[in-house]
Amino acid sequence: VRTFQIPLDDELFQARLQPLAHGGDTDKAVAVLLLRSVDEALAPYRRLQWMLLGLSGVGVLLFAIGAVLTARRISGPVKALASAAHRLGQGDYAQPVERPSRDEIGDLAEAFEAMRQGIRAREEEVNRLAFWDPLTDLPNREQFHQALARRMAESEVRFSLLMLNLDRFKHVNDVLGRPFGDRLLRAVADRLRHLLKDEVSLIARVGGDEFLLMIDGAGATRAEAICKRIQRDFERALS
Repeated sequence: VRTFQIPLDDELFQARLQPLAHGGDTDKAVAVLLLRSVDEALAPYRRLQWMLLGLSGVGVLLFAIGAVLTARRISGPVKALASAAHRLGQGDYAQPVERPSRDEIGDLAEAFEAMRQGIRAREEEVNRLAFWDPLTDLPNREQFHQALARRMAESEVRFSLLMLNLDRFKHVNDVLGRPFGDRLLRAVADRLRHLLKDEVSLIARVGGDEFLLMIDGAGATRAEAICKRIQRDFERALS
């Protein structure tokens, strides 16, 4: 039995020479030649090969699309968090940090929001302590000085300043105690706010019993009229 390959009409065949009978005379030996197309035999495997190649290409394409979508899904919130961090670094604590999802990125955004709220609360507390009188909730000396400097630098319209203090306030503290004195200062501040809310641009407590008033557009005549108005009003007992 002999096996070999032969090309016929641009097609490859597998050939097998199979003897059918053996005799003493070699000239009368009979054999058959069996042929089968190699290309035809390999055709199903080649189709399978192309099918696997196509499936691999589709898989790679789907993987690439999924990777791009996943990268966008992650990079978008990350960029938003980076922008929020930049705002916080610039001192902008007004805009909240929104949670984009329920995954780890969302947890990070929630941590940023908690940090923003904490920093904002501390900033507001520091600002309140720096520029507001904690007893009367009026502007303190520092805020009044800054407002006066801005007023003098930004406008040439005249204005008046009035300073008020309480006579014998030390005697009130010594006799009735500091808690009563604090109540008296709060009552005076409330009376001034209510009385002059449409008259003055700023009322500040600048000392123990000292109050400063800024009156825009007022000359000596109007300032004197406001002083008399305050004096008449404080002739009534404080509640």
